[in-house]
Amino acid sequence: ARGRPNGLRFSISKLGPKSFHCSSDINIPNCNYVRSYRKTFRTASRVAIYHGLKQWELMAIVAKKLVEWNPGEPGLFVDFAYATRRAESINAAHAILKRAEVLHPKEPTIQFNLACYEAQLGKLDLAKTHLSNATRLDKKFGLMAVDDPDLGPLWSSLAAN
Repeated sequence: ARGRPNGLRFSISKLGPKSFHCSSDINIPNCNYVRSYRKTFRTASRVAIYHGLKQWELMAIVAKKLVEWNPGEPGLFVDFAYATRRAESINAAHAILKRAEVLHPKEPTIQFNLACYEAQLGKLDLAKTHLSNATRLDKKFGLMAVDDPDLGPLWSSLAAN
């Protein structure tokens, strides 16, 4: 269950975001939270839908809004950067993750994606640093790195030395 503020409990998996009703004629603690949560849930669902449809421009717009609403959630920055890379440019996506890195310096997914983007941009020393940070924070990124095509330039440079 997610979203359990004081005085209110509901479960997405069992009830769904629309099963709880906030009405002006009853006094339910944290009703504004529920309204906000519903809006965020519907918006976040759109990110997944647009990703599946490869509608990168729409995904980027929605993900950007989610980042504005909740900058404390690092995964939203990753979604925003992913869509922006495809809709706009790798440089724009890189800038999003650099901002995210300041807010979430110990988030391995952000470190790993920065390594990928920097390898693609030819910044191989920075790519090594970010990849090292990601694998130090979460070992699974070491395995993921082996198969990630974005890190190809990094592996080529290491093989050449």
